[in-house]
Amino acid sequence: SADLGKVELTMNEIITTEDVIFKIFKN
Repeated sequence: SADLGKVELTMNEIITTEDVIFKIFKN
């Protein structure tokens, strides 16, 4: 259960990082 929470948190961090990188490249 704790591991699943960590995986979801990591996925959210990856999505957020990709969103930031996408915005940087779009500027």
